[in-house]
Amino acid sequence: MSFQGPDTFGPQTIPLPSLAAKFSGDPALYYILDYLKTFLVTDANATAQWTVSGVAPATPPVQTVFIGRPDDPSFLFNTAKLPILFGYRDGSKIAWWGDDWGVKTTQLQLVWVPPLGQPNAQASRLP
Repeated sequence: MSFQGPDTFGPQTIPLPSLAAKFSGDPALYYILDYLKTFLVTDANATAQWTVSGVAPATPPVQTVFIGRPDDPSFLFNTAKLPILFGYRDGSKIAWWGDDWGVKTTQLQLVWVPPLGQPNAQASRLP
């Protein structure tokens, strides 16, 4: 058996080397949050209202992703990191589908912290 090289999906190698180097905790949360950040920053429909409303036109809708609760002591709050998307697991239950087959279901919580608003942009969004 010979090694043929890394697995690929189109031009992308699998596993993603940059993602594996950045995070060593809960991989599902990392990939979900990375996908959501990429979507919110690159999709024209997702960014349309963000740029039109004048909230922070030079700032992407998500600048920082943090895996954990907003009140996690390991997170150092910095206004330069806003807007932040937090993601964490909250609560779980096990459903037994058989004598030796349990399925664990967890809830994923997402919290988005927007940037500090400018008074003129806030006034334009009021009814």
